[in-house]
Amino acid sequence: MTKYLVAIPSLVFMLMIYSTNMLESTFFKSNMHDDQYVSTDTVQREERMLDSRQQRHFETITEKYRVSETIVKDVIHYAYKYEKKSFPKAEDILAVVGIESSWNPFAKSKLKTDPALGLTQIRPGQWKQLIESPTELLEIEKQIKYAAEILHVNFKLTKSAEDAIIAYNVGYGSWSGGLYNTRYLNKFRNERSKFGRSV
Repeated sequence: MTKYLVAIPSLVFMLMIYSTNMLESTFFKSNMHDDQYVSTDTVQREERMLDSRQQRHFETITEKYRVSETIVKDVIHYAYKYEKKSFPKAEDILAVVGIESSWNPFAKSKLKTDPALGLTQIRPGQWKQLIESPTELLEIEKQIKYAAEILHVNFKLTKSAEDAIIAYNVGYGSWSGGLYNTRYLNKFRNERSKFGRSV
């Protein structure tokens, strides 16, 4: 009987350690969406400053989506960094992020072959001329950079911002073959209208 009484405190202690580890594991898993991504920018994320227009974008996004404020600030920064003089503008990129992934940087499509990845749902195999490795799309900056480049290429090919958006969704080959997804375009228009500064 004595040996069982001696063993009870040890058992309680082990259960306490196990419970603590489980709580820590749950905490980190639940917070991965906030900050477990690769940032290559030299600016400290906590020091990211937004101008008045960017702040309005920030408020629009955080009111609609449940997403880390840090991620939103980073994406806004990169959208302005990689916008083009013609198309896309930063607001176009932000709208694409909203309709493609609902601001989830870890989003992955259900395609078994070459699934679309990240905030901007890019298929790395389809864009091998731009993307050396799918692991690049672990970086939010690369997700935004490549989306801007793809949209710009589509714009130069289609000569139209809205057609460039359609081609982003269905692929340029399918667009040139006559495939036109009006539902996707309407979603883009609706999302884009929230940010102002028309194309």
